[in-house]
Amino acid sequence: MADLDAALRRRHGSGLRDTLEALGGPLRDRPAERDREARRRETAVAAAAGSVLAAQSWYRGWLSALRADGSITRLVRRDDELQLEQAVQILEFLDARDSAHPVPLPVLAERLTGDTKALLAGEPLAALVLRALAMRSGLDGVPRDRAGQRALWETSGAIADDLASQVLVLNLCCAGDDMVSGWLNDAAGSGVPFRLTLQQAAPISAPAADDIYVCENPAVLRVAAAELGAGSAALVCTEGVPSAACHAVLGKAAGRGARLQNRPRSPARRRAAPGTRGSRRSWPNTVVPSWKNA
Repeated sequence: MADLDAALRRRHGSGLRDTLEALGGPLRDRPAERDREARRRETAVAAAAGSVLAAQSWYRGWLSALRADGSITRLVRRDDELQLEQAVQILEFLDARDSAHPVPLPVLAERLTGDTKALLAGEPLAALVLRALAMRSGLDGVPRDRAGQRALWETSGAIADDLASQVLVLNLCCAGDDMVSGWLNDAAGSGVPFRLTLQQAAPISAPAADDIYVCENPAVLRVAAAELGAGSAALVCTEGVPSAACHAVLGKAAGRGARLQNRPRSPARRRAAPGTRGSRRSWPNTVVPSWKNA
């Protein structure tokens, strides 16, 4: 190299470094770049490891997975370490929040990132957070479909849309004089199933029934409506993993002192319902002999 440098200087008046930079631009010090990258990566990891969530195994598993698959390195190379910091802040916020009182995703995003669109489906920050929430919920991975992702957000205390979150009910009367309570009472008087959105459920008073029966399969509610009609007891269908709307309705009922009863599933079926461990609310597993009002 020294001989080449000397020859270039004699013949062209510029050395090897100057010649290379003239041909291809400034030379990079790759060892120094790798050292800087490693320091930035370790700084980002150390900051995330200092979270209050670090005592929880799902969080440690998430952080380890991000290190192992190069996700944190890619964030560093894009100068996006801030996204890891924001993801940690979002997880801390959701972990401390009661999932029965979900926060809209745009509100959550604006509060912690300053950008209402930061947690839209497909955004890098949303992917980071969902990956952690999937681990916390015991899932094998983040659901590929939007519906599955919305359910994961909901069981973690956030909602993508308070109109998309719904709960199916039958004969769920309310004592309030608001319009939605009137709809529910009219539907109950005719024994007609009613689909209630979270936006509609927010202002209603607590359901009036002393006993509310909870089922998972909408076919059960359909049969109760067909065979018992207005004579059926108040019935709420979770349709799998309870939605934010379902939590809102049952939470109000439980707060009033209503007895929430459902048929327990077999262990085999319980294992086959991914995402249920992510739900923070549970209801008494009382075996119900009949949906019919006494």
